[in-house]
Amino acid sequence: MVEGVKPEPTRSEPKPSNRPLLLAVFIALLGIHTFCLGRELGYTEDAKPILQHVESVFRFKSFTQPITPDGDYCMYGIGMTLWYLPIRLLTIGFLPPDEITHEVAFYLRLAYIYLNTLATVATATLLCAWGLSLGYSRKASILGAFCFSLATLAFPYSRYDFSEPVTGFFLFAGIYCLWRYRADRVLYLLPLSGALIAAGALTRIVVGLAAVPLLVLVWFAVNPKSRFRDLFLFLTPLGVGAAILFAYDYGRFGNPFETGYPIDFDTPLLTGVAGLLFSWGRGLAIYSPVSVIGFAALFLSKRFDRWTKSLTAFLFLFFLVIHAKWSYWYGGWCWGPRLLLPVLPFAGLGLVHLFERADHRRIWGALLFGFGGLINLLAVFVPFSVFYQTAMVHGFKEEWLLWRRRYCPLLNHHELFASTQIEDYDFVWLGVSQWGWPVLLIGLFGLVLAIVGIRRVRRMVWLAETSNTGEKT
Repeated sequence: MVEGVKPEPTRSEPKPSNRPLLLAVFIALLGIHTFCLGRELGYTEDAKPILQHVESVFRFKSFTQPITPDGDYCMYGIGMTLWYLPIRLLTIGFLPPDEITHEVAFYLRLAYIYLNTLATVATATLLCAWGLSLGYSRKASILGAFCFSLATLAFPYSRYDFSEPVTGFFLFAGIYCLWRYRADRVLYLLPLSGALIAAGALTRIVVGLAAVPLLVLVWFAVNPKSRFRDLFLFLTPLGVGAAILFAYDYGRFGNPFETGYPIDFDTPLLTGVAGLLFSWGRGLAIYSPVSVIGFAALFLSKRFDRWTKSLTAFLFLFFLVIHAKWSYWYGGWCWGPRLLLPVLPFAGLGLVHLFERADHRRIWGALLFGFGGLINLLAVFVPFSVFYQTAMVHGFKEEWLLWRRRYCPLLNHHELFASTQIEDYDFVWLGVSQWGWPVLLIGLFGLVLAIVGIRRVRRMVWLAETSNTGEKT
């Protein structure tokens, strides 16, 4: 861990000279995640009501229509519908709702999932930009971004249509803009921060709930000489987001405070906390140990000031406690603590810090990429639903999969990975016999992007630094 560094400096946005580097990082990660897209799309039950709502809006030109003939409504926030709707509108001229074939439905849903891929890659790129803004080296910032993207829960969830990757992007981007305002005092960053956090609240209501106590930290971030003006700029887009959410729920249920989602907080707090952090089925320490190391590095480092540490601690504890009390704290069929995913990008700041010292870089790289990557690659090669479906057929109870080591999904995925044939691995480009030649183009596109992006990053940083200083990296 880095010692003897200065306290967190007040710096401006990343230098213009770093923008090509950030673009190269984005392209490289987008290529890797595109190459790793999955072909088994039918096991994320949470997405089905959202996709039905998208089709309902597309068909009836109304956001408040039921999604089923029985009068059922989508119980998820309107944000994901707004996130997916542009993709559906692109097909409005040649793909009516009644003419969607099985193959077309596959590619349409793959396009929806790709928006989550973009959100994950954008989050990692913002993490790289934040590291550069803090004064960390290019190498540390790049490695921290890659580590978050490929060695934590962000990797497997970039290929599903759960809402957490999108929520995490909006929350992280909103907080980054708030931090940038605190450093630069550029006013447009305040309404931008509020708008991004509001977008996160539209995808998951927990972000909206967190925004209320978050105002305490915002109070200390804004300029004391113009505090009320700055708070107004921050709160106005949040108010617009709340109005959209309340109008949406009022149009459906006649009550702006009725979401249609079951809200039962009857789980004992210690049970939920222990489950989300340490259980065999959902423990953060088991499924994303790299994130735990990142959080520890951030809080132990002297590089980050009290405000940044307080903000990170608040968001993590808020998400942990509120989900620990929820009756559905384990998130159903998923890989690790899915509900904590939106706050894991903040652990990436600690990962950037770990990679700063050149003499420790290879050790941390081997440990974090090796350990974290191997864990989460298990859910990339073999869908996590395979084990759940097999377990349920044999009569295992869901609580056994959460608390009993014998039925731990992570441990059993080692056996599934070893017994699965190469042609059955969950990569979209292996599905040519089922979905046709376009999947090969998707895989090739991802491979080309990854090669171009990685070569560009290497040329701009590693080779450039070696040629200038003679440093061997």
